[in-house]
Amino acid sequence: MRISLLSGVKIGLVFVFLVILHISINAKESYPAIQSQELGKYIYQKGLLPDGKPLTALDKNGQPFVINKTACIDCHRRSGLGTSESGILISPITREYLFTSDKVIGNKLLDRVGVPHPVYNETTLKSVIRTGVKPNGKLLHELMPRYQFNDIELNHLITYLKTLGQSLVPGLTDTQIDLATIVTPQMSNQDKELMLGLMNTYFTHINKDIRQLGHMKNPLHGRYKPYRKWKLHVWELTGEQSSWRGQLEIKYAKHPVFSILGGYGDWHSIQQFCEEKKIPSLFPITDTPTVSKDNYYTLYFSKGLQLDAEVLATKIKSMSLGENPKILQFIGNNKGSQIAAEILRNRLLADKIAYSESVQILLFNKMNSVVWQELNEKYQPDVLVLWLDSEQTLNVLNTSSFKLPKNIYLSSRLLNEYEPEKFLEKKITAIIK
Repeated sequence: MRISLLSGVKIGLVFVFLVILHISINAKESYPAIQSQELGKYIYQKGLLPDGKPLTALDKNGQPFVINKTACIDCHRRSGLGTSESGILISPITREYLFTSDKVIGNKLLDRVGVPHPVYNETTLKSVIRTGVKPNGKLLHELMPRYQFNDIELNHLITYLKTLGQSLVPGLTDTQIDLATIVTPQMSNQDKELMLGLMNTYFTHINKDIRQLGHMKNPLHGRYKPYRKWKLHVWELTGEQSSWRGQLEIKYAKHPVFSILGGYGDWHSIQQFCEEKKIPSLFPITDTPTVSKDNYYTLYFSKGLQLDAEVLATKIKSMSLGENPKILQFIGNNKGSQIAAEILRNRLLADKIAYSESVQILLFNKMNSVVWQELNEKYQPDVLVLWLDSEQTLNVLNTSSFKLPKNIYLSSRLLNEYEPEKFLEKKITAIIK
């Protein structure tokens, strides 16, 4: 009896264990919608599974797919609207296109790129992604990989696909496109007047050519052609940079815009805002752009001071300075000069042009003859780099108490007013433009 009772207890424990195991397995397969959407976005944009492994894809013959780029975004684009090239149509894969209708007439975006297709549900969409066979028995184009997803991975991807095309494009109507430019406290009144004057003149010129006919259909192919008025919003920020994000939120909520054009100042917090809100920011004027491969919505015309530092590193590398040359950099009390000096130092160390102890960065202060004499005794640089403004630069070049080396470099971006004569007469090596 005792043995039987123990056996019954063991069987009961095993049953409870199996129930808990079943629940835990199901729990692993069940994800909150937001988490599943983010995992699907990772698959769509990166071409990687949630565990970091690359997607596995086969061609129409069941052989490994030979093209390296198998992320959905590479063909269907970030918007999911697809594209066409060389006669090959990459169909949209937005929610409306896949699940709502087999027709495309009436949607101005899908009308441009779509063709009639079977209406999918989750089961048929999973099947076509894996096999390349549509519900009507027709095959997808051979450029479309046949992905080897498991159900959980495919659920994540479909969850993300359902978010594509759901929201309207901000700042865009059938008759008008709203654009903004940003003015920061770092911008002088003269620069502000020049920038806004140029933009207003251009917008006036554009709007003179806008046809007041709304959306017309081209009689050749029946597609919609928009004629929209351009409207410029000037977003003027005030106060400390820490408050800019809140100001941008208020301005954007009041007047959503399609894109931000130009602007001037430190762009770090503005870039973060644009990336999160998915607002294109085109060619802001800044010496300190945040250069990153993860940037998508912000397009800079130049790397700014980072470019200056990279050019100078290449120049120093080409010079005959012997082994382990000494490089001395003076920086001002500003973010730009500090960034440039660190980038130059890191490049020189990475390329093994110099060693850590031979690349020095000093903060410029008001110097007297005693300080200069101490610097003479401590540093005898082969290269002097001045990441300074005009006044500070002349302070260094005009001193008779500091032994200047043969190789001296300046950055025109930091000189504020660029008058080359008063610098070039000091026999500097170059002003980096």
